[in-house]
Amino acid sequence: TYYVNDYTQDNVLITAETAFFLSGGTIQSPMRGGIIAFSSENDAKEFKIKLKAKPVTWEAVISK
Repeated sequence: TYYVNDYTQDNVLITAETAFFLSGGTIQSPMRGGIIAFSSENDAKEFKIKLKAKPVTWEAVISK
């Protein structure tokens, strides 16, 4: 199992397989990865608009 940080919560890890990911747009993430994760689909949808990002799957993230 892989864990990722929930973008909306400090120091909260969530399982990557159940996370909702966004990529691109104006996302600024460590090491310029340009990918952020959310535990809530609603949060992901909200930030998708704010950051002009697109949804990606965990499979797409690990194959990058």
